[in-house]
Amino acid sequence: MQDEVDGEVQAAAPPRWQKAVQVVAVVAVIAVLKWIAPVAIPVVFALMIIALLAPLKQWLSQRMPQGVAVGLCLLVFVAGAAGFGWTLAETADAVEDGFDAHRDNVDAWYQKARKALHIADNGPDQGEDTVRWFRQGLKLAAGGAFSFLGGFVLVLAFLGLGLLEARVLRERLEQTSRAKPALQALARIARNIRQYLFARTVVGLATGLLVGLVTWALGLELAFVWGLSTFLLNYIPTLGSIVAVLPPALFALLQFNDLPRAAVTFGAVTALQVVMGSYVDPLVEGRFVSLSAFVVLLSVVFWGWLWGIPGSFVGVPMTLALVIWADEFNVSRWLYTLTAGPQR
Repeated sequence: MQDEVDGEVQAAAPPRWQKAVQVVAVVAVIAVLKWIAPVAIPVVFALMIIALLAPLKQWLSQRMPQGVAVGLCLLVFVAGAAGFGWTLAETADAVEDGFDAHRDNVDAWYQKARKALHIADNGPDQGEDTVRWFRQGLKLAAGGAFSFLGGFVLVLAFLGLGLLEARVLRERLEQTSRAKPALQALARIARNIRQYLFARTVVGLATGLLVGLVTWALGLELAFVWGLSTFLLNYIPTLGSIVAVLPPALFALLQFNDLPRAAVTFGAVTALQVVMGSYVDPLVEGRFVSLSAFVVLLSVVFWGWLWGIPGSFVGVPMTLALVIWADEFNVSRWLYTLTAGPQR
């Protein structure tokens, strides 16, 4: 009898070669995702924007023809993107002007760093190259921004087609035998992405406002810029908050030319980020994002490694979409259970 039970268990267990095939399949999928990044990233951004604009498009479609509603949604997106790009350009100009205003301190700290690192001075004008290198860095960043124009055009194209085809896709899914779970999953994914972006925006605005006020109270120039950069970087969970404390602290060192005052600025901004990240962010975002904190950080790191900076922005929404889709089907529900945050 025991032999029969052991035989049934061995028969039920998958062969080792199947496990190896599964591992190879996962690696192959990751490799394909990295290879198709130039196309996949615009598609993912377009899908996120479609989810964000879905209520507006539905409201407009009830009052005007479908084509006009889609056109207005595209205008809203283009206007928002243009405003975002203009804000970034003005911010870069303000930071460059700020560094120019403190050129002497920039050169002085540059020379101190060279001496501390025991780097030989190749000439009397070597320190003056610091600002020039900074400007070159801004130019490289601007060049990278222009390289994203091609991606922006793709996003716009996918967005327009997606908004036009959304109703057709729904009608086709309703004709299939498994339409209900798929439609439920898509609606839930869109709703959760909107809630996630809303939560990140609320927390980012509050954090950016506080950072701007604190840096202004400390006498730091460009307080609006530091608040704005904090707001934008907070769209990248955890890692963005860590990076956001560095620019104002570095600029404080250049402006005040005093290490203790720079340390105070660094400590104040860090304290704000810790309070917002440890208490306010979980309180607001925990109501909408059904992912554990570990999975949120892992998704940012993984998708950032896979697709670079754009992957860091879309990492959490991508993971949300995957686990919500898995939760709609019995065979994959374990994935949602494994990655979900604490029950509230």
